Amino acid sequence: MRRKFSPVRSDNKIEYEFSGELVKVTYTALTIEENKGFPVTIIETETTDIFDFSKFPNGEAVVSEIETTLSINPFISIKRINDVLELEVINYIEANATEEEKYPKWEEI
Repeated sequence: MRRKFSPVRSDNKIEYEFSGELVKVTYTALTIEENKGFPVTIIETETTDIFDFSKFPNGEAVVSEIETTLSINPFISIKRINDVLELEVINYIEANATEEEKYPKWEEI
């Protein structure tokens, strides 16, 4: 499998665990509750979904048709070329992200 983390600036968090062709995604959304225009509480809401690509055929997926319980779709592209799965996924980065986080490369995993 090959993967690429595609950077998106956000204070939300997203984490991936890869095991074979299973991908576990944990998404943490930050919500600020305000009182009279002043932030009073930051609430973290965490959701997890697991995606199994072991039966995904050669070709390219229509990413918008991937079903998930997450409030976002974490996939930018999903392809299998010559039996090799390639996943490009969202990677939330902070304002002070490293050059490696800002300009990722494809990785073999």
